[in-house]
Amino acid sequence: MRYIIRFNSLILCLYLLACQPTSSSADSESRNGTIDIMAPATTPIDWIDFYEDGKTMNDILTTTMANEKTPVLFFTAKWCKPCQEFKDGLQFEMVAAALKDATIISIDLDKDKEGYAKDYGARLIPTFIMVDKDGTPLNTISGAAWAYATPDHIAPAMTSFLKG
Repeated sequence: MRYIIRFNSLILCLYLLACQPTSSSADSESRNGTIDIMAPATTPIDWIDFYEDGKTMNDILTTTMANEKTPVLFFTAKWCKPCQEFKDGLQFEMVAAALKDATIISIDLDKDKEGYAKDYGARLIPTFIMVDKDGTPLNTISGAAWAYATPDHIAPAMTSFLKG
């Protein structure tokens, strides 16, 4: 009986190895045309850390709009697990592609002496607020908008959010 179980396990392992795609992991398209949600990001993400950049919010918004990007305020904190999970999701092409037309302006709540979180009504974190060139909020989404912090949940939520 022991030998039959080991033999069946060996057959299963060989079957699983034979069924793996032969394309490289950097290839985001599989053989059947679906997107590999775990493909590494190749699309660059515009990311500004507000408190490390040294520019004023008006300067950042003006530059972002001049580059034909949508400014998105990202209220975050280093201790916030969902915030970190979102940042981890940026390494995947599916999420990076969803954000290709946006500039993420990261605002750490622990450094927010100007009170942007209060001014914009960011009561939960992570909170994303799409703004116009004057900083007027156009749309808001929180990390609770996706069921799981995986690329296949984050990317559609962010795409819908950016469409307004």
